Amino acid sequence: MAKKERIYDNKKLEEALKRVTYSGLTSEATLIINQTIQECKSLGKYKLPVKDVFYIVKHATELSKVQVKYYLILTRSEQMKTLAASESSIEKYKLACTAVATALDKFVEEGGILCGLKKASPGKPLTDEQHNAVQELLDSKASAKALIAYLRTVA
Repeated sequence: MAKKERIYDNKKLEEALKRVTYSGLTSEATLIINQTIQECKSLGKYKLPVKDVFYIVKHATELSKVQVKYYLILTRSEQMKTLAASESSIEKYKLACTAVATALDKFVEEGGILCGLKKASPGKPLTDEQHNAVQELLDSKASAKALIAYLRTVA
């Protein structure tokens, strides 16, 4: 009797990556994806294309053989490439996608950011000297450019 397939629930990550392209990921996220694929022992000598794995992780709500095969066919047809749809290759993609999804989930849970800019950290308050200088610029009706130029020197 065959073992029951383990299906990875990918809904949270799929929702987080909904409007993100591979090139829009942060450098930390791309590094995690690349390292996870490289360290996947089950792949053997030949490594899987990173963008294919990312496409599957981005679009699949669950990582099962059926969904991995479906999204692999989609990404390959978009790239005009042929598909090696053997059971073993589908299994390799599933293992790699599951490893990448768990690594990215862990990264997000630890406070990592998948895309875009980091959240702005609260700035330091102005010193009394800096506050007085800004107030003098405002009182003298200085231009916005002059005020911005001064504030850039402070930051």
